[in-house]
Amino acid sequence: MKLAICIPWQSPFLWAKPVPAFLNLRIPKGVEVRWFMPNGWCSARRKTGGVELALEWGASHIWFLDADQLVEEDTLERLWGHVEAGRSPICALQPSRGHFPGLTERPYQPVAWGLDGKPFTPTEVQQVPYGPLNCIVLDMAIFQRLQRPWFSERFNITTMARLSSIDQHFTKKLWNIGRPLWVDPTIRPRHMDAVPIDWEFQERFQEKAHA
Repeated sequence: MKLAICIPWQSPFLWAKPVPAFLNLRIPKGVEVRWFMPNGWCSARRKTGGVELALEWGASHIWFLDADQLVEEDTLERLWGHVEAGRSPICALQPSRGHFPGLTERPYQPVAWGLDGKPFTPTEVQQVPYGPLNCIVLDMAIFQRLQRPWFSERFNITTMARLSSIDQHFTKKLWNIGRPLWVDPTIRPRHMDAVPIDWEFQERFQEKAHA
């Protein structure tokens, strides 16, 4: 298997704690890895560029790993275990960086979304119609079934208000073609900010969600 690891955006975080975390990742046996850092004016273009580079290299899979994800050494091993078990695409579940009414129920919530669009935190390995792209492994065959553009935001062309995020829009496409996203809530990258945000943050600020 050939895995393209794509860091689809540039950030000062990349030159901080995530670097040694990335370098210390354990690579599963039998998996050839190459790292890519595509350029582009927006997240959708950079993700698209990552897929294009992965296809050019002949990758069988791609791992989108954002520059603000502080991962454990066994993260790829655990994600790859799901791939080998037929649970692909598969993502980890990191806390949100703050509180976004309508998108989260509480500050720093690790979040996916149901078919009704409402946020929730999965408690077991399961399939979800809407989920995050921060730390996700996909097989490249998916992109042969999706029309381009693969990645895009949805917004109101009059007000330019965003209707759904790039994450929600893409993972709903996966659901529609019968390749829904799996999520493993026990794989928990910390979300980089002034301090790394872990799953405990959501309990520390409960009162703010109900203020």
